[in-house]
Amino acid sequence: MKVKVIYCSHTGNTAQLAQAIADGLPAAAVPRVLAAGFTDEENEIDEDELIFAGFWVDKGGCPEEMTELLRGIHHRKVALFATAGFGQDAAYFARIEQKVRALLPVDNRYMGAFFCQGKMQISVRQRYEEIQKRNPEDLKIKQSIENFDLASTHPDDQDLDHAKKFAAEVYLAALNK
Repeated sequence: MKVKVIYCSHTGNTAQLAQAIADGLPAAAVPRVLAAGFTDEENEIDEDELIFAGFWVDKGGCPEEMTELLRGIHHRKVALFATAGFGQDAAYFARIEQKVRALLPVDNRYMGAFFCQGKMQISVRQRYEEIQKRNPEDLKIKQSIENFDLASTHPDDQDLDHAKKFAAEVYLAALNK
């Protein structure tokens, strides 16, 4: 089965997951890993292909280039993977998955999703700190700073191992469907 791993990455977090996804596939799968922004020629997808589509979470969904890609996929097996700065809430990930999955045309076979937290740029923390200076009692901004600090090590080795396992499980399931 031909496999393609396609992703867009804003800070490098999703690129790390894309490599872990590729590493989790059997050598026989020979995945092609492409960053979003690829040419139409590179985007050709064969009938029997399994696609892993990865993105960074942007305003509770995926970036526009991934939205366009997902809407254009037909008659394929598709799995999603993503990183998000706010990543300790399974319900949050479930909402993102539902929103992004809805972009796929119904003629595709959805194979599941893998989400993990990803580190954010330091400018985000600096912005939070400025807000905190103006509102030192704001509990929400304090939580945002704590989340930023928790996210600073992600994706970590455990996240990458889970991504590899996810890829292997999806590949086996795709062979049987």
